[in-house]
Amino acid sequence: RRAHFWRRLRFQQPRARLEQGTSLYFCQNPNQEQFNSHIARRSITSPTKLSDSETVDDQELFVSSTELSEQELTDIQELTRNWRDTPALNPNLHFPCWKVPVKTLQTILQSPLTQSYLATRMDIWEHVSRGRRVKVIRNAETGDTDKEDYKLVLLRPDMLPPEKLPQDVQTLLQDCQVVTDDGTINTQQLRPSDFTASYVLENVLPKKMHPPPTSFETIGHVAHLNLRALHVPYRYLVGEIFLETLPSIKTVIHKVGQVSGPYRTYPYEIVANRTRSDKDKDFDQANPTVVSFSESGVNLQFDVQEVYWSSRLSEERRRLIQQEFRKGQWIADAFSGVGALCLQAAVKKQCRITANDWNPAAIEALKQNAERNKLQDAFYDIRCGDAYDFLTSLGFSQPDSNDLSMQPNRSQRPLPHLPHHVVLNFPLHAASFLGALRWWPVGGTGRRSKKSKAQQEVEPRVHVYTFAKEISCGDDESKDDHESTVGPSAEHMAVDEIASHLLPRLPGQADSNMTRWEELDQNFGCNIKVHNVRDVAPGKVVLCVSFSATQRLLKFMQGDF
Repeated sequence: RRAHFWRRLRFQQPRARLEQGTSLYFCQNPNQEQFNSHIARRSITSPTKLSDSETVDDQELFVSSTELSEQELTDIQELTRNWRDTPALNPNLHFPCWKVPVKTLQTILQSPLTQSYLATRMDIWEHVSRGRRVKVIRNAETGDTDKEDYKLVLLRPDMLPPEKLPQDVQTLLQDCQVVTDDGTINTQQLRPSDFTASYVLENVLPKKMHPPPTSFETIGHVAHLNLRALHVPYRYLVGEIFLETLPSIKTVIHKVGQVSGPYRTYPYEIVANRTRSDKDKDFDQANPTVVSFSESGVNLQFDVQEVYWSSRLSEERRRLIQQEFRKGQWIADAFSGVGALCLQAAVKKQCRITANDWNPAAIEALKQNAERNKLQDAFYDIRCGDAYDFLTSLGFSQPDSNDLSMQPNRSQRPLPHLPHHVVLNFPLHAASFLGALRWWPVGGTGRRSKKSKAQQEVEPRVHVYTFAKEISCGDDESKDDHESTVGPSAEHMAVDEIASHLLPRLPGQADSNMTRWEELDQNFGCNIKVHNVRDVAPGKVVLCVSFSATQRLLKFMQGDF
């Protein structure tokens, strides 16, 4: 009870709010006051360490920045207004041409002797969006007859005169009856919106700001940036460039703090926001952070500022559904968020779902997403509460339809006494909730004395996500079945963390001849598997530790030795 009290007290802290004045909508011409208060903040310090930084090290993300001078602020403002006039972003390309008979066209295009002279071999096309790249073949415009029999092949602007070409190339052109001195020139004008964001940033930002910020997370129409300290003064410029070069992006946000608080949200600043047009019928400019998109066949909608979301976990969700879940199984998700995993499991494997989250906004989004995808019948229960209570209640009784937020499908088979899979995707504290497993029933302690085939005892497969330090990157030869690609030290550290909450050891209990991994596998049959999910910072990874909550393990946790 004492531990439960302090744990609940820890999570009942007020939700993290964005400090007053740090959330601004993008303005075309930021004034001096905005730049002084937001671009040139002298102390951008790290708050109390409650969680991981998403992509960069904390000290690198939240370092103190030197106050900018008046001239530097003026230069940034001027660059933000006039970056589209950069010469490198407005090239007017002139392509000389060969007039080639249609019957020999493929010979010219496919010959190794002429490949390097074609307009498509210019390096600039690597930085141009696919729809704006040059088409090397054009129709001839020298007459109706020629238009039928000839095509124009566009060449590089720096093409050598025909008489200076190598002799074997000249011979090939003569054999193919190519007209090289026609004098036709094709032009193509490129604009800043034709280039990739990385290319534009390289040519616009000062050299001292290189390498430019190019990595970002896409959440529907929102681009989420984690700018380094040296790039923060240019964040309005970066946001505007992203809107210009990425048509699907309508809002650009920059995280100004860490993921923290009981709801795992983060403070951010809107640095660019597209003006709504007739084509953007689903975009609400008044609520630019409300996103709507599809992932693995499931339509999701939620407000980015109210819930935690990571697009980087999409592969992990697919892995669980494809490799772990089986058709028709019961899935319990203690930290469900907006329901991406739950809904996809219901669609792909017709799983039955019990979901929970501490965040009321996430639960409301989950219910709406279930209705949006017509999956209300897949949910036996949707709760908004403490994860420890949620896990504990799984062992008391099956969901009662009178208590459900959404009514179940009456035609579905009855549930077993425990779910087939329990997912705890909360890397910062997920392991601390494992003590709730001791309340699960052991043996025939369920409320029904007569069990149908569908209600036979299930040994739940528990998937716990946790952080671990990556110490070594060598292969673990002693455990060939491990799925993780990080060194064994990180794997064993993660398993030790899980074991310490399942079966805490008293001083003097350590067995030097057996690791906690071996103890859980050999003594309790937990069949532990470890999977490397992703890197969150240099030397820091998220691992998924999966184990079976066997009857032997539950009995031992309950004190039955």
